[in-house]
Amino acid sequence: MILIQKNVIAFGLFTVVMFIGVLKKGSKLHGYLMPVRAELSIVACLLSLGHVVVFVQTYYLRMTMRPEVMSSYQIAAVVCSAIFLVLMVPLLVTSFKRVHHLMAARSWKAVQFLAYPFYLLLFVHIFLFLVPPLASGTSSLSTMVNVGAYAVVCLAYIVLRLVRKRDKSNTKDEPRETASL
Repeated sequence: MILIQKNVIAFGLFTVVMFIGVLKKGSKLHGYLMPVRAELSIVACLLSLGHVVVFVQTYYLRMTMRPEVMSSYQIAAVVCSAIFLVLMVPLLVTSFKRVHHLMAARSWKAVQFLAYPFYLLLFVHIFLFLVPPLASGTSSLSTMVNVGAYAVVCLAYIVLRLVRKRDKSNTKDEPRETASL
């Protein structure tokens, strides 16, 4: 239950969805995962909405009623979460195949492009909660490991996305792929 409450499972699913986009087309893994990418996105979004419901009671209420008890990092994390919630709703809606087929391809791609800032904002949100205890020296070993793991995943994705973009620019025949969240 703690993995759902802390949004770890949803983050893992979002990570799988985003990394599918950097897999080599034609690879076995790409072939296995691409057909279920939209469904993984939908499940991740729904799990994230549950996470939001749990934490909105704590942080949004505290921010509106007693903001003085919140650190600047917590306020920034709440603002960040509000932004990616706004980004997530259209990504969720357009991940449904029925909606996708009703939309013009250009419009659908424009909405799905929001997946990139959405995914990067997830890292910012996580780091805003994990880094302050690390910087103050009050963190546990598990927090240090978590920060390192999230940093590795974030950097790996950025590097692989840049490599994929470079490879696409070298091969003009391949159609552009968008991130489906």
